[in-house]
Amino acid sequence: MRRLVLSGIALGLLTAAPAMAADIRAPMLKAPPMAPVFNWTGLYIGGHAGCGWADSPAVTAFNTSDGGGDFVHNTENATGCFSGGQIGADYQVGGGFVFGILGDISFGKISSFNQSLEDARTEATGWESKMTSMATVRGRIGYAISGGLPVVGGLGWMPYVTGGWAWARNKVSAQGDAGTFTSDTQSLSGWTIGGGLEYAITQSLTWKAEYLYTRYNSASYAVTLDDDGIVPGITLGRTNLSTFRTGLNWRFGGGRF
Repeated sequence: MRRLVLSGIALGLLTAAPAMAADIRAPMLKAPPMAPVFNWTGLYIGGHAGCGWADSPAVTAFNTSDGGGDFVHNTENATGCFSGGQIGADYQVGGGFVFGILGDISFGKISSFNQSLEDARTEATGWESKMTSMATVRGRIGYAISGGLPVVGGLGWMPYVTGGWAWARNKVSAQGDAGTFTSDTQSLSGWTIGGGLEYAITQSLTWKAEYLYTRYNSASYAVTLDDDGIVPGITLGRTNLSTFRTGLNWRFGGGRF
């Protein structure tokens, strides 16, 4: 009996030995690391560049001293590009909504060259309208989505809508029908609305693309088209400006206050 018991114990140890050795050799399994979560709350500063196109109807208010009639102005169509910077702050609340405020300023040239004819007469003048700087102060509302975009990866992204106050500096230069050159610069104000997408590349760096529609008030410029005219000047109607811009933001504190 003793010999049978000892034989059973020995057989059991021989059977269990390989399994115990495999357990010793097997590495310890670790839980997969959690993906970092991006929080949009924080301050940021950045730069942008883009292009725009504008149109503005012109008022025909130029009478000639010889009674020839009014100068006829076509609708102004301007195009150009710009670059600048922005600063802002966001606050993310529960549920993924993000509320923010930002200000930006841009410098460039959105311009057009126009000709004006005095009825069917041969007298003609030329004038250029050139927007050299513009700025906005806006609020925005977005919705944060965790995880990267397909293919490019990243930490998160946020579609948003935005709107607020807009300002621009516009210069009009004219050549009168007798060759006289005059120019005048006016400040324009108005409102802007649009939307965009911001994408978190890292905890500190985000990329954005944005479209804005802006309407500025009308303005009068003290330039001379008709050198013999009684009323100098040109009045441009409300300017409608569309811009598309893209840029980078650097967020302080890794996307957090």
